[in-house]
Amino acid sequence: LKSFARPHVVMDEGGLIRMSDSHGKISFPLSIREAKSGTYVLKFQSESPSAQVLLSSEPFTVVNPIENIKPINEWSSIEVDSFEKDVIIPQHLQFQVAIGGGDSLHSLADEGISIKIQLVLKSL
Repeated sequence: LKSFARPHVVMDEGGLIRMSDSHGKISFPLSIREAKSGTYVLKFQSESPSAQVLLSSEPFTVVNPIENIKPINEWSSIEVDSFEKDVIIPQHLQFQVAIGGGDSLHSLADEGISIKIQLVLKSL
């Protein structure tokens, strides 16, 4: 069997394709590495060109607890000479991450929640 996901969801590659044992049983230790908040259903199908969905999970919800990310030290813009080459940013950027329920990034990590924050600089 193989699993599949929509393009905006990243599954752990280690569990995408599994072979059955001699009794026909298959174990899928799947984990979702990245997904937007929302409700999802896992669907399983055989690995063949005309495969049909054989099993669907119960719907489950993914919740992103991060409410916002704000700059610290009152900076709101950064000037660089060129986006075409690597440059050293002239100041040390710091952020405050607000999480619902009063949790912190450390407490989420301690609970085993994988955290990935990507900073993208865009030109005006």
